[in-house]
Amino acid sequence: MDNSLNLIVMLTYNDVTVNNAYEIFEKCKNSKAEYWGFKEHNLPIKQMKELFKYMKQCGKKNISRSC
Repeated sequence: MDNSLNLIVMLTYNDVTVNNAYEIFEKCKNSKAEYWGFKEHNLPIKQMKELFKYMKQCGKKNISRSC
C-alpha cells in the first residue's frame, strides 16, 4: 500500500490566480512539489499557456481549475 501524499501548490489567493504566478513558480521550481496549478480566472490565456509550458519543462505536473 502506498501511503505517500502529494502536495498540490496552487498559485492563487482568495480563489483567484495571483498576478505574479510565473515569478513565484520561478522562485520555487526546484522544490519537491510535483503538482502545480492555478485558476483560469485573472490570468490572460497567453500567460497561462506560457506558465503551463514552463512548468512542464521543469518536470512538474500541471492542474488548472475553473472558478
